[in-house]
Amino acid sequence: MRVVSLDFPVAIVAGGLLLLGCASGGGGDGTARVDQNLITFEELRADPSLDLLTLIERERPRWMRPRGTVTFGGQVSPAVFVDDVRQPGGVDVLRSLRVTDIHEVRFMNARDATTRYGTDMISGAILVTRR
Repeated sequence: MRVVSLDFPVAIVAGGLLLLGCASGGGGDGTARVDQNLITFEELRADPSLDLLTLIERERPRWMRPRGTVTFGGQVSPAVFVDDVRQPGGVDVLRSLRVTDIHEVRFMNARDATTRYGTDMISGAILVTRR
């Protein structure tokens, strides 16, 4: 009498389901997911009358949320880099940048910003690339 093991068919079905799960991408509705750490050239052009700080506060408000320890002087904002140069004055410098002059804006979390730029990045960094 021969005993049939169910382990092999179960493994095949489980593997097939795993492959199907990996093959599906996007939001499930046929649209591409928006990278929440990036504001693209196309998004910047949607409302050219805005300054960059207003656009970020409207489109990616979590970038402005303080992280880490609050200092005696108030809340810690992300560092701002324009064309890879740190800007004095923090996020206020974004008010002086028109979206029409910008190619893209990227948010870098605290860990990645500290690795790239050194300490004092507890709220991450906003990286602006001009055209």
